[in-house]
Amino acid sequence: MRHRRSGTSLMEMVVVMAVLSIVMSLAVTAIARIVLAEKTSLRDLASAMAADRLGRQFRSDVHSARKAFVGDATKIKPAELELSFVDGTTVTWSRVIDGLRRRERAKQGGSSRVETYRVTAGRVRFVVESVGPGTRQKQLVSVRLLSEPSSLAVAEDGARRLTISGTLGYRLRQRRDDAERTTRKEGR
Repeated sequence: MRHRRSGTSLMEMVVVMAVLSIVMSLAVTAIARIVLAEKTSLRDLASAMAADRLGRQFRSDVHSARKAFVGDATKIKPAELELSFVDGTTVTWSRVIDGLRRRERAKQGGSSRVETYRVTAGRVRFVVESVGPGTRQKQLVSVRLLSEPSSLAVAEDGARRLTISGTLGYRLRQRRDDAERTTRKEGR
C-alpha cells in the first residue's frame, strides 16, 4: 500500500513563487507607468490652463492698451513688451526662467503687481505689426512661444508653438464708436 502524502513538495513551492514574482513585477511596472502617465497629464493640464489664462490676460491687456513697444533682446536682458494705457498705467511682459511674467505699474511710482504664467517656453518673441488696408490699419500685437510641452500645438517641424495675438486699442475704438453712435442717436 502506498502512503498518501499530505503536503507540497519543494519544487511545487519554487514554481508557485516564480509565477508570483513574474505577476508582481508586471503589476509593479504597470502601476509605475500609470503613475508616470498621471504626473505627465497633470503637468500638461497645468501648462494648458496657464496658457489659457495667459492668452486671456494678454489679449485683455493688448485690447485695452493705447501704445505698444517691443524692446530689443540682448544677452543681458530678454525681449520685453511694454504696453501703456490711457490712465498712465504700464504693463510689461517679459520672459523669465519659469514662463512669462506680467508686471503692472500704476502711473508715477504707484503700486506694482506681478504675475507669472508658468508656460514652458524655450524661446519667446514679441511682435508688433501693422495689418489691414490704408486708413483702416490696425496694430496687431503677438507673443510667440516655442517650446516642448505637449499642451502646445505641434508644428510641421515637430516643435511646439503657441501664438497669442490681439488688436492694439480694440476696446478703446469700441468705446469711441459706441459713444459716436450714442451721440448720433441723441442728435436725431
